[in-house]
Amino acid sequence: MNNMQQSVVVNIVNHESSFRRHFIKNFHSIWFASVMGTGIASTFLYRCPFGAEWLKVCGLIMFGITVCMFLLFSTIFILKNFCFYRNTAFLFDAKQSVFLGCYPMGLVTIINMITLIAEGSFNEKKWFYFIYILWVIDMIMSLMCSWGITFILFTRSHISDYKEHGFNATLLLPLVTMTVCAASGSLFYSMIPNEDFKLVQIIICFLLWANAICLSLPVIVIYFAKLYVTKIVPTSLIFTGFIPIGIMGQGSYGILLMGNNSSNYIIKNYNKYPSNFNNFLETALATANFFKFSALIIALFLSSLGFFLTFLASSSIFHGEKPKFFKKEWWAMCFPIGAMAIASSELGILFDFVTFKVIGCIYGATLVVLTIVCLIGSFIHEFPWHRK
Repeated sequence: MNNMQQSVVVNIVNHESSFRRHFIKNFHSIWFASVMGTGIASTFLYRCPFGAEWLKVCGLIMFGITVCMFLLFSTIFILKNFCFYRNTAFLFDAKQSVFLGCYPMGLVTIINMITLIAEGSFNEKKWFYFIYILWVIDMIMSLMCSWGITFILFTRSHISDYKEHGFNATLLLPLVTMTVCAASGSLFYSMIPNEDFKLVQIIICFLLWANAICLSLPVIVIYFAKLYVTKIVPTSLIFTGFIPIGIMGQGSYGILLMGNNSSNYIIKNYNKYPSNFNNFLETALATANFFKFSALIIALFLSSLGFFLTFLASSSIFHGEKPKFFKKEWWAMCFPIGAMAIASSELGILFDFVTFKVIGCIYGATLVVLTIVCLIGSFIHEFPWHRK
């Protein structure tokens, strides 16, 4: 082998070593937040309340980007933690383990887009079984993140430095997974072929949703107490202020879907159950409306807090020292904004509230702009060929 060939081989080895060192070894689970961001952007574009065909095409393009990113980051995550370095210590580090919640939420955005594309298609039944298998896998991962990581945080992980970096909104990430999973399970409700199966699905989704909300509210209360005591988080954590918005948006979106599904189920199946009422149809319609409008009240309650949290998180960015260049933490803004976009849009669609359709589009436009900025910023500033 001559000197030129040796030089080429050395350069290739050095490049591979650099890629492995900078991109695989230093890979962080926060990158799955980018999958969440692009995924929910594709969902909004495909189901925009003032939709157009070109928006659906843009949604499909964004969906393709989402799938590619999900496969790439999943491969790197496996290579890092199970092949090259075999590191499981991050599971017991509160600053790292909480970001594992981004993985099932990223997968959910893919499931949701497949649902929207397959709904009403010729092969809807075949698509349903594929979607349901993916959803069950995601539900298992969501429970493992929510309950498993919470248990680790309660027993083995130490949250130090409470006043500044220790306790922040990232602790909500494992809990949001169940809310997102519940909303996804409610989205493909109409594709379920069996009526009894539909009832089971409604119950499972509500249990997931209720558990996530019950576990998240105490964390949000403590987070607010911290803000009252120690004020706005430092610049390095400023974007974590958007995370609580996500559970409000997804919680609102999920309960709207569940309320609508429950209403439809009662109207369609009221004659299956015996009753002593003389006019059971009127009773069934009243019960169906009760579920639908109860969901509306809960959704408005959660959305109202989401609006305030949006104001708080946005104001926090301009309050302190402003970030001077792109960092991967910017991705924390996208999914929560997207959650509020689809929640507001769903409020407008289900109850014909034009105002909420407009609010949803404002959130959605912000989401799309942020997603494009983050994609470009990631490509320019975070990929390994820009590292020395």
